[in-house]
Amino acid sequence: MEKSKGSMEKYRFPCPPMPSRYEWSEDGVFEDRASTFAINRNFPKPGYRVEDKENQLDIITPSYHLTYDKQRFSRQGLSVQYSSKQTERGDGWRYGTATAGKLGGTARTVDDVDGRVDMGTGIISKAGYSTLDDTERMLFDGHGFVATRRPGDRIDGYLFVYDLDFKGAMKSFYAIWHEYLAFMDKFKAKGIPLSVAVIDMDWHLVNEDAVPHAGWTGYIWNKALFPDPKAFTKALHDRKLKITFNDHPAAGVHHHEEIYEKMASALGHDTIHRAPILFDATSPELMHAHLNVLYRRLEEQGEDFRWIDWQQGPFSRVPGLDPLWLLNHFHYLDTALTQGASQAMIFSRYAGPGSHRYPVGFSGDCVATWDSLEFQPEFTATVSNIGYGWWSHDIGGHIGGARDDELTVRWVQLAVFSPILRLHSSNSPWMSKEPWL
Repeated sequence: MEKSKGSMEKYRFPCPPMPSRYEWSEDGVFEDRASTFAINRNFPKPGYRVEDKENQLDIITPSYHLTYDKQRFSRQGLSVQYSSKQTERGDGWRYGTATAGKLGGTARTVDDVDGRVDMGTGIISKAGYSTLDDTERMLFDGHGFVATRRPGDRIDGYLFVYDLDFKGAMKSFYAIWHEYLAFMDKFKAKGIPLSVAVIDMDWHLVNEDAVPHAGWTGYIWNKALFPDPKAFTKALHDRKLKITFNDHPAAGVHHHEEIYEKMASALGHDTIHRAPILFDATSPELMHAHLNVLYRRLEEQGEDFRWIDWQQGPFSRVPGLDPLWLLNHFHYLDTALTQGASQAMIFSRYAGPGSHRYPVGFSGDCVATWDSLEFQPEFTATVSNIGYGWWSHDIGGHIGGARDDELTVRWVQLAVFSPILRLHSSNSPWMSKEPWL
C-alpha cells in the first residue's frame, strides 16, 4: 500500500510485507530517497490484502496483520499481530514500545570500555520481531553525496517480523623501521602467518615541536623512526604483507604538513596566514580533496587500504550528518573505484545500521581485563543481528590492566575463531603482544 486515499495524506506503508516500512508526515511529503540504512527501497512484495475503512486501515499478509487508526502513530493506533511461537497471549507489536527480548546489534566502539557495553538494536529478537527507526538517518541526494532530512514532524521506521526465521531476517537486511621488519621476520621464522601490517599513529609526527595541535592527526612521516618510508613499505610488500596507516582526520591539514599547499590549491584555500584546512566531512569539495589529493599520496607511499580512526562522535555542522558514516561511505567507494569493487575494503568504526556495507570494523581500544574478554565473544556473535560480520578487535585489550599471560593466551584463543585476528601492541611493558613471550 503506497499511501492513504484521503485529502490529507499523512501516512504511508510503502513496502509490505517484509520488512514493513511505516511513514508519517505532517505535511504529507514522503521520502523516496535512499537512506544510509536503507539503500534499497524496493523490497519484494508478495501477496497481501488491504482493507481501507474510514477510520481504520488493515494490511493483512501471510505472516502478520497490521491495524492502523489513520492518526499520528501511537501505541493505541498502530499495532501488528503476527503468527509466532513466542507470543502465547498474542500480544504482538505496538508502535513506540521497546522490542521485547532484543538480541542486540553492535556498538560504535569499545574505547575505554571495561567489560560490557550497550549493543543497541538488531533486526532479530526472541520475540520474533524487531523495529529500526530510520527517521534521523542521513539520505543520499541523488548526485553522489548526502543530505539531511526534511524538517517537520516525520516518522520513518521499519518493522521486521520473522518469528524464529533468523536467517530470513538477515537475508532481507542484508618502532625503528628495521626493528619492525625484523619483528615481521620473527613471526615468519616461528611459523606464525601474517597478512597485514597495521601501522598505528606513530608513523607520523605526534609530539614533535613542529606539530601545532594535539598530534593525533598527521601526514608527515616520523623520519626518526622511519627514515625511508618508501623503502620501509616496499620491504613489507616484499614480505607479502598488505599495509594500512592509522588516520585520525579530525584536526584537518595544518600548515606544517607537506601536503598543505596541494590541498590548499585544490580547495582554493588562502595560505597567506597559514590557516589550517579544517576537516569537514559535510563538504563535498573537502571530501574530494581529502580522497584525491591526501589519500592518493598515502597510496603512493605504499598504503593498500585505509584505517579511519574517527573518535569525535556523530556530530557535524549539518544536523543529522555523521562524519564517521560519511568517511566510511566515501572511502569505501573511493577504494572500489581505484582498486576495483572486489578489492574494496576499509578499516573503521561502526557507524550504525547499514555499516555492513563498509567492512572491516575496528572495535576500538578496550581495557585489558577479564571482564572485557568475557564480553567479547557475545559482542562478536551479536553483531550478526545487524549484519555486521567483520569485527577486528584489539586482541588482548589495549589500555589499562596489567601483564597477565593467561589473559592474553585466552584472548588469542578466542581470536583464532574470530573473523580477524589482530594483535594491537602499544608502548606499555605489558602490551607488546608477541605470541612467543
